[in-house]
Amino acid sequence: MNEQDPYTPPSAEIREHVNSEEGELASRPLRLLGAIIDALLLMAVMLAVLVPFGYFDDLDSADSASSLSLIGLVVSIAAFLILNGYLLAARGQTIGKVLLSMRIVSVDDRQLLPFGKLIGLRYAVFWLLSYLPVIGYVVSLVNALAIFRENRRCLHDELAGTIVIRVPKKA
Repeated sequence: MNEQDPYTPPSAEIREHVNSEEGELASRPLRLLGAIIDALLLMAVMLAVLVPFGYFDDLDSADSASSLSLIGLVVSIAAFLILNGYLLAARGQTIGKVLLSMRIVSVDDRQLLPFGKLIGLRYAVFWLLSYLPVIGYVVSLVNALAIFRENRRCLHDELAGTIVIRVPKKA
């Protein structure tokens, strides 16, 4: 005989509703598409700013190449921050990540990172390294290829302690 204690409360399985996409690592193709969107937007802004000022007129002159390179770096960083700074600080997203429903979060607790850490470690280090002759190309290539590891993290993700996750689309 299977007697049940009359004072035992009934039990029920309680499950929290979780969107199946939320929190999953973003796929490699999705991250690539987001990076392409961000690069195209940045390129459009750069061209709109630099062409009217004759930036590209003296590119074949060896004397002005290093100063033009520095100007290009400064303008590209400024344009990136103007386009994406607020979104990165408030939501952990660039324009490409907003459009594709992705977010940059801490690998430890999946929270947004402080803006300074996010920009300083995830972006600025690799911006500066990319301008080093020869080494910059190698670092940029290794950084991008690191995404093919099982954890889907580029070197900039490793350095900043970040991952890129999917988030639900806002209606």
